[in-house]
Amino acid sequence: DALLAQYHPSHVLIELGANDGLRGFPVTNMQANLTDLIEKRQAENAMVALMEIYIHPNNAQRNSKMFTDRFTQL
Repeated sequence: DALLAQYHPSHVLIELGANDGLRGFPVTNMQANLTDLIEKRQAENAMVALMEIYIHPNNAQRNSKMFTDRFTQL
């Protein structure tokens, strides 16, 4: 937040690492964090791009689908 407030970027790329999905980080928490990041940047009139990270289903098939679905919703 401090760097973004200092530089006021016009465009922001948000990329969430696959490690969150592989570790089984709660998907609802991930979505809440991403929503917060997106809304803060949009409130400052920045164009926001969200990069979806793919988790291979062999690692955690249930979590993989839930993880991917959140990106689609956001």
